[in-house]
Amino acid sequence: MQPNIDLSGLKDIHLPPMPSAFPPNASVWYMLAGVIVFAVLIRVALKYRRKLTAKAYTFAEIDRITKQGDAYDKITALLGLLRRMALMKFPKEQVAALHGAQWSAFLRQTLKNKALDKRAARLIELAAYLPPDRLKNADIAPLAATAKQWAAEHL
Repeated sequence: MQPNIDLSGLKDIHLPPMPSAFPPNASVWYMLAGVIVFAVLIRVALKYRRKLTAKAYTFAEIDRITKQGDAYDKITALLGLLRRMALMKFPKEQVAALHGAQWSAFLRQTLKNKALDKRAARLIELAAYLPPDRLKNADIAPLAATAKQWAAEHL
């Protein structure tokens, strides 16, 4: 080593400036877009799954109702299920006060083909006013079909 080297003329080492945080480079934008697309896809998938689960639960509930109890219990349970589905789909103020012919007309108007089985419509209108011994098991099938049709279109 040479002891006589004069280092007084050297300048300090200058570090480059810190890189700017904005604008980020292209890979950050691609990752951000990927995260957003992934989040949207997850949300759509969960919504679709919830919709399928609601329909499956409703159809299973309709099948369960039609197999248990007497005709009066079955009909009142199906009508209650129809009412709950309508309250889930439409504003409470529009649905809650309907009964009889108004309730039947509302269900008919909200179906896509605007057709409601005549026996089911009569049962929807009069079931609350008929004595339990006048309700028959034969009346349940058209009402269950109407409930399934309404659930398939609105859930």
